[in-house]
Order: sequence, then structure tokens, then C-alpha cells
Amino acid sequence: MAAKPKGDTALADTADSVSAGLADWVRSLLPDVPTTARPLGARDRANGVDIRLLRVMPRPAARIAAPPVILDLDYLITVQMADAAKEQNALVELMFAAAERHESEIVPDQNIAELCTSLGIPVAAGFVLRTPLVRTPARHGAKRVRTPLVVHTAEMGVIEGRVVGPKDIPIAGAVITASGLSNTARTDRDGHFRLVGMPGTADGVALTARARGAETDGVGVVGKPVVFRLALED
Repeated sequence: MAAKPKGDTALADTADSVSAGLADWVRSLLPDVPTTARPLGARDRANGVDIRLLRVMPRPAARIAAPPVILDLDYLITVQMADAAKEQNALVELMFAAAERHESEIVPDQNIAELCTSLGIPVAAGFVLRTPLVRTPARHGAKRVRTPLVVHTAEMGVIEGRVVGPKDIPIAGAVITASGLSNTARTDRDGHFRLVGMPGTADGVALTARARGAETDGVGVVGKPVVFRLALED
């Protein structure tokens, strides 16, 4: 069951549009598998892919003028099918596609069986996918000032790059973190990563790449690919 090619999607600014986009993404990958977005409190579920908004968490605000408000939406995605082989294949294809989905990330260390039990729904295999919800705050009238006002703003953007090891071999699963922000990303099988919601300042953002006990620091600038080289031991 091969996953279809997919393009990046723009960040949405309403929860229902995020949920609808996530369901459409799953359907594009598994067109023959029923996909349903359900309320968290629903106790029933049918065969296919089940999507539920599990929790919403705010990210710390970026240290720039008028930063956008970014919420992390965690979705519980489970797969239940009558045929064990089809169920396993569907879950694996979803996991592979989710690991390469630039605008989202798989939340590690989640006990899906315990989550299902706590919600009172049948236990099924799955994972938790985190997707950002971005909204620019409304501007309010400012007080009058008697001195010239200078405002430096920076729009939010995307920092992309690659993590490689000795002989420029790509490193999959490396974790990239942004200093002072909650933004993190993992590299795909080709070593590529993508950090969304990053301040587009000229000085860039301090980044750290870690994998297999090694780490290195660097600076990422919106619109300029960055390469991290890790000195991994043989």
C-alpha cells in the first residue's frame, strides 16, 4: 500500500480547518480506508482511521515585535480494520508519511493503548500527531507618543536544512531544536528537516542538532538552507 506524493500545506488559522486538512491528508494516503474525525468524548468508533483532537497547548511567544500566537494541536490517530495485515500496512504507511510531513511531527513516548482506555474507546494501534495552529493577533490602538517611534518587526517563516554525518551521509531521526523557542523537528530518511513558525530576523535563530549522542550548534535563517555535520562515532 504505497503512499501517494504529497505537497506541503499552508498553516491554517482555525481548528476545524486543521482537522479537516488532516482528514483530507489521511484520505489522500489511504483512499480505500474510511477516515472519520470524531469528538474526543465519542465512545463509539468504526473500522478505518479515527482522528480525535486530544489536547491543545500554547507555544512560548517568540521574542519579536507582535509575534503570532501559535498553538500545538495534538491529534490521536488510530487504525482499526477487520483484516490484521491491512490494518498493519495502513498504520505503517501513515507513520512513514507523518514522519516526512513537514508541517507536523509525531509526539514520542505516547502509550496509545492507555490513551484509548482512558477515553473509553476500543484499543487500537496508532500515534499522536502534533500540528501547529497559527493566528496573528489583532492590532489595537496605541497610545500617543511624543518621541519618534521605531519598530523592528520580523515575519514568521520556515527554516529548512539537512543533517549529515561523516562522508556527508544523511542522518535520519536527528532532532533539531531552536534556542528560546519550543520549535523542534526531526530529519527524514534523507536527513532533511523543516522548522515552521520561525522568526525571520537577519541574525537568524540559534539551532542545535542532536543524534546518536552527538550534537552541534549552528544558526538558521529563514529562506537559507543550513547544513549540520555531526561527528558520529563508528
